[in-house]
Amino acid sequence: MIELTRRWRVLAAGAAVGVAGVVGFTGQTASAEPLLPAPSVPGPVTVTQTVTVAPGVSPAAAPVAPAVPAAP
Repeated sequence: MIELTRRWRVLAAGAAVGVAGVVGFTGQTASAEPLLPAPSVPGPVTVTQTVTVAPGVSPAAAPVAPAVPAAP
């Protein structure tokens, strides 16, 4: 009778260790995996530039400097 109990105890302990090992290895998440998702990185800021233009008016041209200096 004692031999039978010992065998059942060894079998039950082995099954418990096996189940604990399987659950421990398969249910574990990676340690480098973050718990919460990281916040999104903000993109570059867009700048809107408003230009007021009157209809029918051409832009003023900058004076062009002469390429050759004038003779004295």
